Order: sequence, then C-alpha cells, then structure tokens
Amino acid sequence: GILRRPWRSAFEADLIFSIVSHRWLTGRPITLKELATYFEQFATEATVSRHIDDMECAGMLARAVDANDRRRFFLMPTERLEVIGREFLQARVRTLREHGFVWAGHGAIDSKTAIDLA
Repeated sequence: GILRRPWRSAFEADLIFSIVSHRWLTGRPITLKELATYFEQFATEATVSRHIDDMECAGMLARAVDANDRRRFFLMPTERLEVIGREFLQARVRTLREHGFVWAGHGAIDSKTAIDLA
C-alpha cells in the first residue's frame, strides 16, 4: 500500500529512493533529469517520472524549486521516506547478517572498501 501502482518495479523504486536520499544527504539534491540518467539502460525518463509522481502522492518525495533556475525542481526526501528508509536499511542489514555477511558500519571503511564520494 505504499505506492499507488504496486505493479511498477520495486527495484526501480528502491533505486530512486536510494539515489534521491544519498544525493540529499551529501548536500547535492538531484533533479528528475539527472535521476533519469541512472536508469537510461532499462527505463525511460517518463517511467522514472511516473515513479516520482507515485512517490510524491504517497508522501515520500517532494519537489522543490531550484532558487537559481525556477524551471528546475529538486527531488527531496520527506520525513516519511526517512522512516521507511531506516526500516528498510535495518531489514537489509538483518538479511545480510542472516546469510553470513558482517555489517561493519562506517567506522570500519578502509582503503580497500569501495565507497561513492559523489
């Protein structure tokens, strides 16, 4: 019951949530056009836009006008997405632990660990 159209790809929705949240947390909100570039191999910009519409209706994302260019909108996570995202991350970590993976947390990152500095 989170999204209006449950038949849409949960994979695409998860990626959208993750990318929007990551970019927001790094202080660089993302636009729909930028977000669509992550999906160009398997989804059109229109498909991504429909996902965003659903997520906005569900109260998970909001569009904020760019103060420097009023024609652009940034995608911003809402408090509801933060709550759902936190629960989703906990479920991911729990699943990984159940299958033998170890969650080391952010303090254990070393030079051999791949991290996205974007």
